[in-house]
Parts: sequence; structure tokens; C-alpha cells
Amino acid sequence: MKQALVLAGGGAKGAYQAGCIKAMREIGYDFDIVTGTSIGALNALLVIQKDYEVLYKLWNEIKISDVLKDPINLDFSFESMISQANLIKPFFKSYINEKGADITPLKKLIHSLYNDKKFFDSNIDYGIVTVKYPNLSPLEITKHKMKTNKPVEYAIASASCFPAFPVHYIDKQGFIDGG
Repeated sequence: MKQALVLAGGGAKGAYQAGCIKAMREIGYDFDIVTGTSIGALNALLVIQKDYEVLYKLWNEIKISDVLKDPINLDFSFESMISQANLIKPFFKSYINEKGADITPLKKLIHSLYNDKKFFDSNIDYGIVTVKYPNLSPLEITKHKMKTNKPVEYAIASASCFPAFPVHYIDKQGFIDGG
């Protein structure tokens, strides 16, 4: 019987997923199929590559600056606004220009962790969900239908939580969060 792992979206759930994956592996679970959407699609890349230690280290060390360019604390308290006054204008200018928060650091990080050869050589199957934009039709795609260097792009697309994050384009087609 095949064992599958399904990883949901939800940003911070990514850390929880990494902990659950570690616990399951410690008690002997291996996965034949891994599917995900949003943060789950990104985590799934590392599971497919069997880069478990990289996954655990990522979630132990990640900072907001690894995700967003020019991050600010958006709690909207008066003290926070005053202490970050010099950051607010660049953040919102970038937000307007990018049509969402600038996630260039996250894209660079994900690209640096992705290994096309390890991904396609893996015996673990992969599937994700993303949504075509602007027609909002879902795209369910598996490893077997992906071309070289596209899995990382589809995972980023699945995690593009529009309008907070910009639409992600693959071959001129826009995609947004699969959740």
C-alpha cells in the first residue's frame, strides 16, 4: 500500500508540517506521494528531494526578511508606526509597484533549495494545486506533467497568496495561491 502525505496551505503551518514530517519519519514513515498547496507545495519540494534536514533547518531559522523585501510589522499600533516610519513608504511603494508584497527573497530562497535532478530522480510522486489568473480556474499538476525547472515555479505559484503576494507568471500565464 502506498503512503501519501498531503500538505495544506497557511503560511506558519509550514513549520508545523516540518515538525510533523520529522516525527513521522522518526517512527518509520516514508512517503510514496506528496501533494501540497501554498506553503505545503513549497515544503513538498524538499520532501520529494529527501532534503529533510534542510526542511527542518529552514523552519528553525527563517526570518521575515527571508520572505519579504523591506518588511514591516503590520500590527498598526501607534508605537509600531512611529518606530518604523522610515520603512512604511518603501514597503507600500514596493507593494504598489509589484502588485503585492515583494517576495523576491522568498523566491531566491526557494530557488536556492530546489534541485531539479534530485526532484526528478526521486521515487516520490509530487502533485500540487495552483489557480490560473485571471480566469481563476484550478490547475492540478503532477510531477509527471512538469518539465525541467518548472516544479519550483509551480510551487511558488501555488504559494502566491494574491493580493498579499503578486501573481506569479509561468510562460506568460499568471498563477495565484492554490489554497
